Amino acid sequence: PAVVLVDDAEDLADCDASPVLARLLREGGTRARALLLAGEEDELCDRYSGWLAEARTAHRGLLLSPRSA
Repeated sequence: PAVVLVDDAEDLADCDASPVLARLLREGGTRARALLLAGEEDELCDRYSGWLAEARTAHRGLLLSPRSA
C-alpha cells in the first residue's frame, strides 16, 4: 500500500504530474494506493476540470476547515 500526500494541491492543478495524479485518483483504490490532498478550501472546491475536479467529484474524503483565532 502507498499514500501520496500533496500539500498546496491547488498550486499543482495544471502541472506536469496531472495525468499521473488523475490516474491515481481513478485506479488507486483497486491498487492499494491513495491520494491525500491538502490546500485552500475555496480554491480546491472551485475547480471544474482536471484532476482536482475529479478528486472533488469522487465523493470520498474529509474536509477540515479550521478557523483562525
